[in-house]
Amino acid sequence: MKDQEARGVVLKRLYDIRDARQPAELSNFTDTGIASDTVARIIEQLADKGLIEWHPVTGGINSPAKYLILMARINAYGVDVIEGATKPPFAINIHTSVDKSVNVHGSQGVQIGGSGNIQNVNLALERLNNYIDSAGASTKEKADAKGLLSAAFDNPLVQKAIQWITGAGS
Repeated sequence: MKDQEARGVVLKRLYDIRDARQPAELSNFTDTGIASDTVARIIEQLADKGLIEWHPVTGGINSPAKYLILMARINAYGVDVIEGATKPPFAINIHTSVDKSVNVHGSQGVQIGGSGNIQNVNLALERLNNYIDSAGASTKEKADAKGLLSAAFDNPLVQKAIQWITGAGS
C-alpha cells in the first residue's frame, strides 16, 4: 500500500472515531491491514502536517517498537480535509464509505461529480456521434446532424438545462 493510501485510511479512521472519549491507539488500526510500524509512521506524517494531534510514548533502548503508545486525535484541519472543505497538505487518497475515492494533487479546475458531471455529458455526446456515424445516411446528412448536435451541446442555455436535468448544477 502506498503512503498516500495509508494516510487516507489512518486519517479516515481517526475521523470515524473522533467522538470517542479516548484518543486512538494502535489497536484502533488492527483491522485496516496496515502494519503497526506503518501506522506509526503515517501518524508521524499526519502530525507533521498538522492534521492530527498526538502524544506518543517512545519505546526503550531494547524495545522492538519505536513507540509503545500512540495516542492520536484528528483536529479541525484534519476534519476539513476529510470532509473536502480544504485541500490536504500532501497526497492523501481518502476512500468513502461506498468505496469511491478522490485523489487530487495541486490541480485547478477539477470537477468531481456523479452521473451529471461534464465527463458523462461528453460521453453522451460521443455516443450520439457514434450513433450518427453508424446510421444509414449520406455523409452530408451525418455531418449536418453532428454539426447541429455540437452546436446544441455548446450552447450555454442547453448546458445549463443539462446541468439542471442531471443535478450537476445544484
